[in-house]
Amino acid sequence: MRSIFLSFMTVALINGCGANHSSRHNINMPLTSIESTTNDNKKVEKISNRVTKIANNHNISSDRGTGFGLYNEQTNKTWVTWAGEDMNAYVREYNHATQTWSKSKIIGQIPNTTFFQYNWAQQKTDHHNYPKMTQMDDGRLIVIYSAHNSRLYKSISPSANTIDGWDKSHYEEIKSGDKANHATYPLVNKASNGDIFVFYRYTTRNPTDYRPLEMIKSTDNGLTFSNPVRVIDTHNALPNYLNEVYNGGFRHEPAHGAIPERFLVGWTMAGGGLKNKHNLYHKNAYFAYFYPDTEKWTNAAGDDLGISIDEDEINDCIVFNSGELNSKYKHAVDYYFTASYTDDGQPILLYISRDKKGGRLNSARWTGSAWDLKQVSPIDAGSIPIEIERLGGDDFIAYQISGSQIKSYKTVDGGKTWLFDNVIETNISNLNKFGMIENYHQDIKFLGLQADWEERDTSGVYGVYTIK
Repeated sequence: MRSIFLSFMTVALINGCGANHSSRHNINMPLTSIESTTNDNKKVEKISNRVTKIANNHNISSDRGTGFGLYNEQTNKTWVTWAGEDMNAYVREYNHATQTWSKSKIIGQIPNTTFFQYNWAQQKTDHHNYPKMTQMDDGRLIVIYSAHNSRLYKSISPSANTIDGWDKSHYEEIKSGDKANHATYPLVNKASNGDIFVFYRYTTRNPTDYRPLEMIKSTDNGLTFSNPVRVIDTHNALPNYLNEVYNGGFRHEPAHGAIPERFLVGWTMAGGGLKNKHNLYHKNAYFAYFYPDTEKWTNAAGDDLGISIDEDEINDCIVFNSGELNSKYKHAVDYYFTASYTDDGQPILLYISRDKKGGRLNSARWTGSAWDLKQVSPIDAGSIPIEIERLGGDDFIAYQISGSQIKSYKTVDGGKTWLFDNVIETNISNLNKFGMIENYHQDIKFLGLQADWEERDTSGVYGVYTIK
């Protein structure tokens, strides 16, 4: 809401009254140990010059945004994470100097406990419970994941710049005092000063299509987290019951020139349309900036939206108005968004829209006073993951999955025009998700995740791939 800046809730001490603290699973809740049932710990299969299979135990997952993995130039290592059997959180490390993979490791699990929604057996096969990763300033890796609509977890490597010694004993629940965070789609982001921000969709269940976006913050390398703040919250007040936030990730823009550090955020609003019903319709594409230094928001025009975007201010963030709801095209705007910025700090957003003319991958370029919308390419049916790569200046590459291929399109004028660029043929059947590795090394640019949503095998039988 627009207001004089109120500082983020102070991070409480881990044992302090009302603190959002983390509780070790083996102290505070019963746990049935789940050993990996796969034999792929050291098996690495080169599929082609560009594609390597590093695991065969991926579960169906609905990964969003960033956090698939990262490359550290100083150590010359890449780390990746994925959801395996029983939605166990896995990590694996690649040493570029020796060209060797470590053993894959379980570093997080869904414990046998009570849940706000669903039971333990359901949570262990729930595609929402995927992990996301970043590296903290002390060199340790942190992975965040959730139990769908019910709980939020973290797992932190015991040592810097390595997964050695990291195992399933290191995961902990992140709570608000003694209360669970009813989280889904968590995203972990690091600010330039080392602060860790976790954003997730909060599930109220009353009604079912009122699901705002919440944020927690750590200033001590993940040891403790603040109590949650609702940062996009329409207070169940938008027309057509469209009060669910589906965001596509927070993209980091470091400070440059006169432009302060900020995160670029794209999202759509979902809900029942004619009645309270979860995720039946999607409407509009939205964009805003989040500034980690002040924990405030602005729209692309720079209007101050305070510490939370509400039902009145959300219209100031519209990029694309998808029009009246249409039962033939319920998801008029897809789940996926990805954003970047030009050298002079103008945002460029990719999103997918659908109507009677079909599906399209679109770009939105902020001109300084309005959004300039362009079609990048036609797009296949279904929910299609997308990525954007900043090359510098006004040069960008847009990526999309098409069958077993990753197609790319290039602009050299900041999104005014787009031309076909390239095709990466992965030969991965049912290539379902992909994500760009943060600060990637040329040997591992993307993590690719296989899954067959028609088969919907939830036992962890699909492939995990690295793609150049």
